[in-house]
Amino acid sequence: MPSICNKSISFYSDAPEWGGQEILSARIASILAETNDITFFLSCNKFADVLPANVKRVKLPFHSQTPFPIIRDRFKGKTKKAKELFQRENVENLVLCPGNIERCLPGLWAANKQHLP
Repeated sequence: MPSICNKSISFYSDAPEWGGQEILSARIASILAETNDITFFLSCNKFADVLPANVKRVKLPFHSQTPFPIIRDRFKGKTKKAKELFQRENVENLVLCPGNIERCLPGLWAANKQHLP
């Protein structure tokens, strides 16, 4: 059922695993989906089991790599792919869900290039 849209909000998580930050992000997206249009860019398949049906899911074609994602994620075209997905999905507002501080850098760099709030 479509929500009474107050805002269009997108979430981004490129973590390959399921843990506390992902659970919290899914819960926040679920609550906000009650009154907003939510899109969730995800790498971990567990999100599909937890998010409500009214949250649009967009599977990322990559995930954060460790160790040293600040280096490894910079040079594999991930930022370009994230930017293309954000443009295709008309992202207006983006919430990054990094888990640990080094995650979500492709999303951060792509959002910065598009001047997304």
